Amino acid sequence: MIFEDIYKDFPFILSGNTTTLRLIEISDPGMVLFAFRIRFFIPGNTTPPVTRFQTEFSLQARNGCITLNLKELLDSARDYIYVNNYFPQLIISARIGEDTASWSKYVMSGKCNPVDCSKLQSLGYWWTRRPQKADTYIHGSEELYAFIPQINPGDQEYKLFVTVYFRFLLPHSFLLFNWTSGGHTIYRKMMSEDCSYRRIRELADREVFDDEILAYDIYFEGYESQAQRFIVNKDKRVKEFRFRNSLGVYDCIYASGTQSTEVDAKVSTFLNSMAENELSNTSKMYFSSDSGYLDTNEKIAFWKDFVASYDRYVLGDDSRWHQIIVDDVDFKAESYQLNSIKFKWHYSEEVVSCLVERTIMQPYIKRGI
Repeated sequence: MIFEDIYKDFPFILSGNTTTLRLIEISDPGMVLFAFRIRFFIPGNTTPPVTRFQTEFSLQARNGCITLNLKELLDSARDYIYVNNYFPQLIISARIGEDTASWSKYVMSGKCNPVDCSKLQSLGYWWTRRPQKADTYIHGSEELYAFIPQINPGDQEYKLFVTVYFRFLLPHSFLLFNWTSGGHTIYRKMMSEDCSYRRIRELADREVFDDEILAYDIYFEGYESQAQRFIVNKDKRVKEFRFRNSLGVYDCIYASGTQSTEVDAKVSTFLNSMAENELSNTSKMYFSSDSGYLDTNEKIAFWKDFVASYDRYVLGDDSRWHQIIVDDVDFKAESYQLNSIKFKWHYSEEVVSCLVERTIMQPYIKRGI
């Protein structure tokens, strides 16, 4: 007996696109014992995988076949599939007498339109909802994810390029990496690439292109139509967020509108010798961010993806990512209008402010009278 699915050589499945799994060619009329497990690997860690969930059940075949509903199986173990774990592995084994079969896939917490499944399983397509032409910032963080199909001996290598557009110089293309079998390290055939302005600036400087960078395109050789363009901006007042998108990987997004802060202070007091003293102060900071003007449907869809996410972070003043909780969203899109999204959020845990940066100061001179 063997397992049959629709995923072919794709090493993982999107939890929102799971269908059925069939066990076929069952010759024994008895009960088939199934074992269902979910375990986790830590990327870069050599420790054995940890099993988080395990159960067994029995079914009887009809016409030599048993059909399992993968969505129901995943839903039954939803509490054990943690967001911050990278690619939990789903393992299903079957046994009847001496006959055995096994099936396994890695699971990503995401969902795509069925018409996009074949694209995401191919080289050259980026796993992002962002517009093809997106804003980035000189201090920003950018990363793109893509699936890398198996390279067989003798197959052509995969090359990732960036085409940089300068203010005065002609556009120039640079090789970001050249991947062959056993070359560029890719976890479970998914690659993530740093596409930040800082990296592209360093690459251009290394090749002695010292002109101002206006924009740049990231693409695989032969897939120029799938290029992701980043248009460089210099505004440092934007708020940078990072979130797990609906495809299960991370995107960066920038709120360029008004940013505000409010404090919700709750003070408890007590009387001591007729004097009131503070017992506790449980003040909490809340922040409000505005996306800035959204003038295309693609920008609106990208922000909707952020709003729908359940794994979001903000870049703090300490240059570290801090997880946030979004409390409220104010958004109403109108056709042929400049729209924006306003949302209120707070840190998931207390963030201690850094000390003020100090430097050598100029002598103090009092001006005026």
